[in-house]
Amino acid sequence: MNQIISWLKGNKRRTAIITIVYFLLVILPHEWVGIQISALFSSFTRSSYDLIILSISLLILFLVGLTFWKKIMQHKERTMLLFYFGLTLFFIVLVNNFLFVANIEIVHYVQYAIGAILLFTLLGNYFAVLFVAFLISLFDEGYQYFYLTPENTNYFDFNDIITDFLGTVFGLLLLKTLSVKEWGNRKNKMKWGLFVPFFIFILSFTSLVQTSYLSIFPSDDKFNIVKKIEDGFWTTVPQKINMPSLAIAEYLKEYPDDEIAQKLSKELKRVIRTRNASFTQKTGIQFGQKTKDGKSISYSLLIKKLAESGDAEFSSLVKEVNSTQNDVANHLREFWSSGIPEKYLSKQFPEITFHVVKPLEGLIILSSLFALYFFCFQAMTEEMN
Repeated sequence: MNQIISWLKGNKRRTAIITIVYFLLVILPHEWVGIQISALFSSFTRSSYDLIILSISLLILFLVGLTFWKKIMQHKERTMLLFYFGLTLFFIVLVNNFLFVANIEIVHYVQYAIGAILLFTLLGNYFAVLFVAFLISLFDEGYQYFYLTPENTNYFDFNDIITDFLGTVFGLLLLKTLSVKEWGNRKNKMKWGLFVPFFIFILSFTSLVQTSYLSIFPSDDKFNIVKKIEDGFWTTVPQKINMPSLAIAEYLKEYPDDEIAQKLSKELKRVIRTRNASFTQKTGIQFGQKTKDGKSISYSLLIKKLAESGDAEFSSLVKEVNSTQNDVANHLREFWSSGIPEKYLSKQFPEITFHVVKPLEGLIILSSLFALYFFCFQAMTEEMN
């Protein structure tokens, strides 16, 4: 691995191209990769799917540990290395248990650990890599929040950013294990790898806010970091409701005088009917059919693909359906006193335990982690030098 790092350091232009292409491949095909993984594991239950991903991840971690263990034990700072590796793994376990929707999100650790190594060969400074990787992670999640799936949450969440940060740390700890030293002028590296990117980020963010293109709190601006102010440190995601049209129809049998539910039911039928008619008109596929595209992909995935193809009208219809379904689900959770029948609860989410970290709280967590690992890399860098 030292030979690879030496080659990357000695071929800056090629390394820069490799790094840019690598992060573009991490960020841009995000939704496409998700669809392929869903199709690949469609025959598995949620628990089996999570178990397979966890088993593969533990095997990879074991192999990495086996590869680096001897070097850790021979390192003159092995006590500090073991402590920070252990602490990082502890944070990873916490994130996996509280912030993950599914275990496939473990891939974030691998992606940003590799990205950290590539960035270090360009920047040559551990803390600068932490900050630049954080900015890339912000762009990654911003792309998803503002463009790919703006309807998924009420605010820009920090779940994946925290995960990406820990992946970056793990990659840098592997470099420390190999005794890879910072190189070049330290002040110059901090300037171009930390202060200049920080200044550009603050200037860009301030400009977007001042031009009413972006706002922090709910407003009429084009993009809102927080679309809806919610109480608590984080949002607990409730169990998903399947077939909301049928669920609210059954609810109305029990509570026929609920005018809000009646209105929601009618609105949901209308928007679904409009979306389905548009889908059939544009594709020639009747709602509920399947097509062959290498794998059997259900109509719901085709709808998602069509919505992301640039068709603004159809994309708007899909967002309207999603929004109405969410309104129905929230109403049912709040007022169905007898409890939501099990047949309407998603089998893929038997126990929802993950949380969505809000922007301010996410910044507090990340600031604490930055401070912790700044001390970590600063202390080990001084010892190595």
